[in-house]
Amino acid sequence: MIHLFARGMSTRRLRETIRERYGVSVSADLIARVTEVVMDEFTEWQNRPFADTYAIVYLDAIHVKVREAGAVTTQAVS
Repeated sequence: MIHLFARGMSTRRLRETIRERYGVSVSADLIARVTEVVMDEFTEWQNRPFADTYAIVYLDAIHVKVREAGAVTTQAVS
């Protein structure tokens, strides 16, 4: 809910999305209270300093069809 709100989704659209996906009706007041409670922490997280270094791992493969024991399967080849 916070993720969608932070990305600019309106309270009304948020209510509709929660109802459609989860079958639960929530009030606009509930959404406002939840976002208010976590917004300080969210803002603090957004403004946190970045670390000097970050580990990055690149994974790459090509997927090919392989016939094996009379059956065709897709396997990743790196």
